[in-house]
Amino acid sequence: MNNEEIKEAIADQIENYFNCMEGNEDERFEGMEKDIIEIVEEIESVPQTECVDIFSEEFTGKRKKKARKDELDIDVLYSKDSGEFKKTLLTHIQSRIPLVHINTKNENRFSTYMHLLSRSGFNLNLYWWDMVDGLLDIKTAEKIDIKTPTPKKYEIEQEKILTYLVDNYQTPLRKDVDNYIKSGKMADVYILTDIQFCLHMPKILRLLKKINNLNYYVCVMIVDEESGAMLKEVCEVPSMTPPALSKEEYKQFLYGTLVRGVKRRIPQIVEETKNNEEAILADIEGKTLLEAGHYLSLRVVKTQSFLPKK
Repeated sequence: MNNEEIKEAIADQIENYFNCMEGNEDERFEGMEKDIIEIVEEIESVPQTECVDIFSEEFTGKRKKKARKDELDIDVLYSKDSGEFKKTLLTHIQSRIPLVHINTKNENRFSTYMHLLSRSGFNLNLYWWDMVDGLLDIKTAEKIDIKTPTPKKYEIEQEKILTYLVDNYQTPLRKDVDNYIKSGKMADVYILTDIQFCLHMPKILRLLKKINNLNYYVCVMIVDEESGAMLKEVCEVPSMTPPALSKEEYKQFLYGTLVRGVKRRIPQIVEETKNNEEAILADIEGKTLLEAGHYLSLRVVKTQSFLPKK
């Protein structure tokens, strides 16, 4: 096997990872590195270091292409929105409403929308928190160490992140607010998941009430399908529901992720999917992209096709 053949095998592997995996890019890189070494470990003529170099070159190129493609996704993502959702969302942020509920179970879709929104002319500092990964800067994927002025042991992780927000934004100096405005930033936006699991705890509700009284350029967004009614009743938190998945989103997912991921192994699937596009899209309508991905992936494993059963 020569370098070009190795390169093609590596490109195949990268294609699969980008299309089929979620998670931190560095973790995917490490996972791919192991797989690439497995591809070439029996080839004595090519040193492993050279294989990793080829892999790194391919990965970097793929990542740049993906970044360029992402810039176009804002036109497709939430394309069912008449403009009302985006307008209301930005109004909440600009009006310094500190706590908002986003009524959706598709956390990644909303996070991607916010990221693309920030790159399309809206200057937002975006952060993501969940119980497993902790606090992340969405733009850089860097983990942020959560430190509070009075370090202590917390019963649960939700208490720690909410205390961090209260401590960091509770009493800003006027000059700090003025400097923030002059910097051109619209707001610090925190997207929090997994909060719904502890709303029965009085301390968590008290922290949320404190956050709802913050007076700074911060907007904390609780993302789930369960807690909207309680947050509205206890903390008077406004709730917003993102637009449903559009046909354009399903179509982009079908070709950009699923077809692309298997076309090297099943070449005929491209033409077959194009000829039966309407039937396939109708079959997955109403599902989340994750559900649609699992549903169609199982089908293609069994039948080598995305076509619904007749």
